[in-house]
Amino acid sequence: ETNESIQVDNNSTSTNENNLTNKGDSNTTIEGINNLTAINEDNLTNKGDINTTEGINNESNSANEDNNTTLTKPESNEIIKAGGNSGDNLIKPGNKPICGDNKEDIVKPKETEKKIEKISKDTTYAGPNAQFYLGSIASRPDGDLIDNIHNSWASDFELLESHHGYIQWVFPTYEISAFNCSVRPLNYEEADVIRNDWGCAQRVIFSFRMMLRFYGFELINLSGEIGQHPVYYRNQIIDLANYSHNWLRINRILASLGELGFTPFKVKFLQILQKEVYETKKLRVCENSYSRFWSKCLDIESLDYIRKTRERNESDRGTSIFFEKQRLNDEEYQQFQNIFMSQVNKPYPEQEQKEKRKEKSFFSFF
Repeated sequence: ETNESIQVDNNSTSTNENNLTNKGDSNTTIEGINNLTAINEDNLTNKGDINTTEGINNESNSANEDNNTTLTKPESNEIIKAGGNSGDNLIKPGNKPICGDNKEDIVKPKETEKKIEKISKDTTYAGPNAQFYLGSIASRPDGDLIDNIHNSWASDFELLESHHGYIQWVFPTYEISAFNCSVRPLNYEEADVIRNDWGCAQRVIFSFRMMLRFYGFELINLSGEIGQHPVYYRNQIIDLANYSHNWLRINRILASLGELGFTPFKVKFLQILQKEVYETKKLRVCENSYSRFWSKCLDIESLDYIRKTRERNESDRGTSIFFEKQRLNDEEYQQFQNIFMSQVNKPYPEQEQKEKRKEKSFFSFF
């Protein structure tokens, strides 16, 4: 029996297979692998009755492992781990967007996918836009559940004006958003879920009413008729004319209404916009937006419409279950109609006080 020892240089990166291959009864020992970066498994192949030993004993192996772990340990707490037993990885109000240069914004995608998969067991489809409209997750960044947005955010016009991360969730479209990296574009399966769910259909209407009031209008009835809000119109129509980012929001609202199954409401919205642009002249500064973009949202045969909406065919703008229930006038529809009509033209209590303060300060100027 012979004992052969092969000394491996500290800076070597590979060992030739022939150097480690021995025939007969032999023991091969490899010493000094502190800086060895890779050893192919084939390099350790021996022929015949060969015993291959790496290191001297278990203690030396554990020592090497300790040395290796120190090389991978970060120097600072830069990596923020998501997860835990407290549900840290659920999308909830106040979470930051998952993009950007700040590493604190990063959420591990694997953990997020696990949470979405867990939710999908309780609902029809696990897409984030459908989950948001089903009331399962909150908008991001710094968002809220959709029912909370309807109940709390709707009366805060300053918040609706300054916050730029909710509109993509409230009115999802097939088009990728250039302004919110925390939201995915609506996919065709999600749109179908929202169109065929009665709760989602009601939420779409409340979302539409919220934005109409923010712009100074009111959804008068469930046929989609729109008029000027008796309290909000005076001030909000001015803000709509002054802040051009709202013109882009209108593009999104019009496209989304069609994709979520509310094309009749889209038609009515375009009619009131046309009136304000060309008749009252309150929105005359939006004439270019109306002619080039808003009005194109009804021309389903035009290339502009196809590029904007990403709709493949008529099924991608199917009709919401809302209109079937409206036609049948069933019990669920009647209950919703009673609730909705009782709120028509009524201002939000908090916003009414703000409007009065605005009028008071306006007249005191003179």
